[in-house]
Amino acid sequence: MEALSADDVTGVAVSALVLVLITALVGNVAATTVYSNAHEDANPLVQFAQPQEELRGDLVAMDRIARDNQGTDVVVYYGESGDAFDEGSAYVQADRDQWGEAFWNLRPTCLKWYNTLPLPWYFASGEMETVCENDREALNGMIEDGQPPVVITQPFDGTAPTERLRAAGYEKRTHQLRTGGYKNTFVVWIHESQADQRPS
Repeated sequence: MEALSADDVTGVAVSALVLVLITALVGNVAATTVYSNAHEDANPLVQFAQPQEELRGDLVAMDRIARDNQGTDVVVYYGESGDAFDEGSAYVQADRDQWGEAFWNLRPTCLKWYNTLPLPWYFASGEMETVCENDREALNGMIEDGQPPVVITQPFDGTAPTERLRAAGYEKRTHQLRTGGYKNTFVVWIHESQADQRPS
């Protein structure tokens, strides 16, 4: 600024050149760190907006199932509670009394919506009837009685009835949502009666 106010042309030119070089350096670091290594899980600057490619087949299957199914299409389950409840990564809100409440019209309201993005968008676009459950016995009852075609669980939830799901004829695939780390993984269980909807 002193060079500019003193009409020092050389000082202004040097200052402008330094500013351009610093801007170019910052831009180069950001671009090479994020864009040239976009698929590396170890890259802390990358936040994937969409799930991994492998999930697309299951999303297509869920969409096809919802078109033909009557009633609930997808049950999202997370059963840990109290001190064990992982509010930072769980897909289902802990307090059932809040399941019908939302400041915005974000459906289904029982989800911890931002933890599950972009899944709610797919649920909405496929018009999938999606409900939540956080009681293991209630989910077991659903599995035995109505057999919802799709159940979504999280591998770090110790209450997920994986053996009951297997015994009832559900086939699982584990997927990753947005970023690396085991708490960004979830499992899509599709009942064997709908196996033809799921690409191999």
